[in-house]
Amino acid sequence: MTDKCYLYFIKCLDKRINPVKIGISKNPELRIETLQVGCPYPLKLIVTIECKSRGHAENLENQLHKVFRFACLGGEWFKGDVITLKRVEPLIADGLVIEKRSKDIIFGNKKEQRIKRLQDQNYKLKKKIEQAESNHKAEIEKLKAEFDADLDAALDTMTVNNSFLQDH
Repeated sequence: MTDKCYLYFIKCLDKRINPVKIGISKNPELRIETLQVGCPYPLKLIVTIECKSRGHAENLENQLHKVFRFACLGGEWFKGDVITLKRVEPLIADGLVIEKRSKDIIFGNKKEQRIKRLQDQNYKLKKKIEQAESNHKAEIEKLKAEFDADLDAALDTMTVNNSFLQDH
């Protein structure tokens, strides 16, 4: 009897974020049916990887979860624009069978990925602009404070000089 197990990638067809679940199962087709019951969006089995044992599948799953933890949405769900075949293939150990079930670049087409990349770049630029504006405001406040201090010192000097002139 074999302890064969599969690592699977399931894509949620939610157009906003396209989350991808990285999990393991002895029967990925049955697993997607089980998950579909609790998900309001259609689910699609994208890739299955046959592993020689459940332990091997768990090890591979854990490694992928660690590698992509920066893109984790919660539990075993990850941002779909991050989980791409280009990023996953080098992480898969030699000798595993990868069965591609979609013509997608795994989890989202190139147009969606480009749009997401541009949105991320736009967000980063906005943050840089906000930081620059914040720094600029701080510099202006510092200059104002220096000016006020110089003005106060000048007024004090004028008051002293004016008092001296009135006394003589």
